[in-house]
Amino acid sequence: MSSPLPPATKQSGASSVEFLLMATVICTLLVVGYDATRAWMLRQVLLLALQESNRAAITLNLQPKAMQQQFDRTAAAWWGSEQGQQHYYQRFSSRYGFDVWRLWQLSPSDQDFSEHEDKILTRRSSTGHKHINTQHQLVQHLNNKGRHTQQSIFGANTLHTQLIFWYEPSLAFSRALVRLLWPTDTNTYLQQGKAQGLVPIRLHASLPMQSHPIQWPLPEHSPIQRVSSTAIGSLAWYPELPRSFMTSERQNAPHTPEKGTGTETPPSTPSSPEPTIDEPTLTPSEPTESGDLLSEETACKGATCCY
Repeated sequence: MSSPLPPATKQSGASSVEFLLMATVICTLLVVGYDATRAWMLRQVLLLALQESNRAAITLNLQPKAMQQQFDRTAAAWWGSEQGQQHYYQRFSSRYGFDVWRLWQLSPSDQDFSEHEDKILTRRSSTGHKHINTQHQLVQHLNNKGRHTQQSIFGANTLHTQLIFWYEPSLAFSRALVRLLWPTDTNTYLQQGKAQGLVPIRLHASLPMQSHPIQWPLPEHSPIQRVSSTAIGSLAWYPELPRSFMTSERQNAPHTPEKGTGTETPPSTPSSPEPTIDEPTLTPSEPTESGDLLSEETACKGATCCY
């Protein structure tokens, strides 16, 4: 005769509930890890696309159309084809109401074009837009001494860009977490992404200009925008590092007496300063036949090195 079954206790089904709870946590972690891996892989593709877009910009006078085409052409590798890329762009725009990516031109800004405009190049150009001269930057730097500008001519001739690309998390829980943890932004485009729980992939790149920057007009809804001033709080701005262009290595070297003179300078006595080179006050003349404002010999006169 079989023994009767033990009476049911209050712990009945507890193991099943524990298993469901653990399975939910494990599945959530797996999906979050999947999203993190995909976002990192996408970031590498976008970094290459941003670099190629900047290379096209520095050689083509910052043409926004060339920048956008080069970026989309390089980033299309993530979707396998340009058709798949455009299909994703359209689906994203129709679902959220804004573009999936935006590129900010942080430098040269509108203020840089106002402060460092080369009026001769602007008059000679058929576009009628403001130009910044990339030639003989040291001469321009010397002539601008005493003027209060946002940044030097070297910074104005360096392209600084920042890319924002939105990544869609797979889980609604992840989107709710993004909305909760994201700090407040003053930029409208960033606020739109935060409201939808999207994750921004931010990338920054800098390259020196190889052609004259031109202040092209940019529509309001263009994926490429130019900031009005370098000092902006809602975007990551990397300030220009200080550089010294007129410091000679001889002036920084310690003074050593010549052998055989019989005189030595005590260590406590400061050495006599080396004769300084008077900085020439150069004013750009009319363009020559070659198109240069000044010759290389004039541009480098009295300078240790040229940028």
